[in-house]
Amino acid sequence: MELYQNLGFSDNPFSTFSAEEEKRFLNNIYINPLFYETLKSDLINGHSRFILGARGIGKTVLLLQLKNALDKENAFTIIIDEFDGIPPTNNQVELTRLIIERLVTSFCIKIAKDPKGLRKLDKHQKEKLSFIVKEFFITLSKSQYEKLYNKTDNIKTRNTFKNIWNYIFNRPINFLISGGIEIVAETARKAMGLPITDGKEFYKNYVPELTLEQIEREKNPEKFLSNFKALKEILNDLTEIIQATGFKTTIVFFDKIDEYTKLNSSISAVADFLDEFLKDTTILMNKSYSLVFSLWDVLKPELTNSGVRFDKIKPIDITWQTDNLKTILNKRI
Repeated sequence: MELYQNLGFSDNPFSTFSAEEEKRFLNNIYINPLFYETLKSDLINGHSRFILGARGIGKTVLLLQLKNALDKENAFTIIIDEFDGIPPTNNQVELTRLIIERLVTSFCIKIAKDPKGLRKLDKHQKEKLSFIVKEFFITLSKSQYEKLYNKTDNIKTRNTFKNIWNYIFNRPINFLISGGIEIVAETARKAMGLPITDGKEFYKNYVPELTLEQIEREKNPEKFLSNFKALKEILNDLTEIIQATGFKTTIVFFDKIDEYTKLNSSISAVADFLDEFLKDTTILMNKSYSLVFSLWDVLKPELTNSGVRFDKIKPIDITWQTDNLKTILNKRI
């Protein structure tokens, strides 16, 4: 007989080791840290934050709880915890592009559940959103679409999911790739009723030094957007459009950065991965959105030495008092 059975438990209360494995009963065992309400208020009001803590102390659980609570307050939230393809260093462009891609793809799926918000956009906003969808929407398989769809909040109707999927099946332009059907940017644009746009205007807007002749000659004009300044403007415009559809704000949570395989759990490698992006206070202090970085606490000295401004972006340290730990233990058993 197992020890937990000798102690009178029907199941081992300590058989799981990650927040992901405990999602179904997190609400029964979780308690908020002391700073929780202040942090939630900061995020809803457009302040970016660092959340620092040792591995296993509860950073991921805190992000999940914050996301659920902020969704209920009508914030638009996503969690980024996969970084495949992002270079280990000098990656400002790639990280910013990742944020835009994940935001616009999740937004298309979420707004598809309740498209009334699109009616609040003026003609120029719809054209701009159409351009951003065209350039940054991530091509999705059916299973990827369903996974993202199920991650968004539970608006009662699934009609638009059916509409998008029926749209693909009922048109001769089916996207058959490797025996599967994919949702691409053009499908998302049409499903949302967004106008076709002449991209030249927007390329010129985001990269003013370009001439129309350069844009027209270029076979792959999307390369013009591999520019950190342009991407920051696009991120700002996208989050303003999201807010214009009725959301209070946009919040992007970053988690599990130290688990990215290219970084080999090296403190210095993780710091190098982040420092260039985090040193740009213009992106961290933009009030159109909030960025939340869940970080291994041992990174703070390295990032401070590299020039990250913890004095400007408030760090939150997760610590638990003895009474907190007793409460958590009692809830679990």
